[in-house]
Amino acid sequence: MAYLKCSSCGKWYESSQGGCTNAGCGAADRSRTNRIATAPVHPVTKAPVLVATTAKPRPLPSLTQPKPVEQPKQPLQEIRLKSTASSPMAPVALPEAAGEALLDTEMNQLEAGHHILYRGDTRSPAQLKGFGGFTAWVPLDVEGARQVVRRGMGQNFAITLPTKAKRLQDLFNSDKCQSLTLLTLARQIKLEKAGDTFHISTDPSDACGGYDSGYVYAMRFKTLYMVDKVGNSSPANFQSISRVNTKLVMDSTRLQDANVIAVAIDPEEVAFLTSVTMAHIYKYKEPKGTVWYKMPA
Repeated sequence: MAYLKCSSCGKWYESSQGGCTNAGCGAADRSRTNRIATAPVHPVTKAPVLVATTAKPRPLPSLTQPKPVEQPKQPLQEIRLKSTASSPMAPVALPEAAGEALLDTEMNQLEAGHHILYRGDTRSPAQLKGFGGFTAWVPLDVEGARQVVRRGMGQNFAITLPTKAKRLQDLFNSDKCQSLTLLTLARQIKLEKAGDTFHISTDPSDACGGYDSGYVYAMRFKTLYMVDKVGNSSPANFQSISRVNTKLVMDSTRLQDANVIAVAIDPEEVAFLTSVTMAHIYKYKEPKGTVWYKMPA
C-alpha cells in the first residue's frame, strides 16, 4: 500500500482510492499527483514500514582440520622448567627406571653355593655404584679391621684408626676398654649409631632388621667361615648366630689371611668391618617393592 499527496490541496490519500478525496479539490487536479512509494513511514501516523532484507549466509565450517603445531621434543632424562634470566631453575631429574627383573631360575643359579646377606639403603643402584658399594662412615682397610678384631679378642695395644674415628680410637685405648672380648666388641658395635662408626650392618633376612623401607640389596659370598673366640671354624651358617657366643665371619679361617672381616652380633645383624664391594651386590628391590631386579652393570 502507498500514500499519495494531492498537488492541489496537499492532503494525503491512499493510492487505491484513485485520487484525492478532499471535496474541495478539483477533479482535474486528482490526476496530477506525485506517487511516494519510497516513504519509510506514514507521514502522519509515523507507522513503520517493514522492509524485507536478506542476510548474507554464514560460511560453513571447513571440513578439514588444521594440522597441529608440533612441539619440540624434550630429552627423556630431564625436564627443564621455564625460568627467568634472573632466577634459572635446575633440571628436574626423572625417577630412575627399574632394571631387569630376575626370574626364579636365574636367582637360583646366582645364589647356589653362596652365603646371602641383605642390607636396606636409601641410595639407588646408580648412586650405590658411584660409592663403589657399601662403606662405613669411617672405612677401615683390612689391617685396620684386623686391629679391631685383635683388640676384641683380649690383646691390649694402642689401636690406630682413621682421623675421623678419633673418638672411637680414644675409647679403645682408654683404661676401661682393656682386655676386651668378642662379646663386648659386638655390644659396642651394636650401640654405635654416630657418623664416625667403622662398621656396616647387614642382615641374614631381607627384613633388614626393620630398615627395609628404602631399597633392599642382596649380597652373595662364595666362601665364608664362622670363627669363635678360640679359633674354631666352620662354614658360615647364619641361622646359628647367637647373642652370647659372638663369632667372626671371614673369607678365611685365619684372621691374618682374611680380606673379608665381619662380626656376627645377633640373629639380625652381621656387622662388616671391611667394605662390601659392588662385586658382591647382585640384586635389589625398589622401596616397598616385591620384585627382585638385577644390579645394573
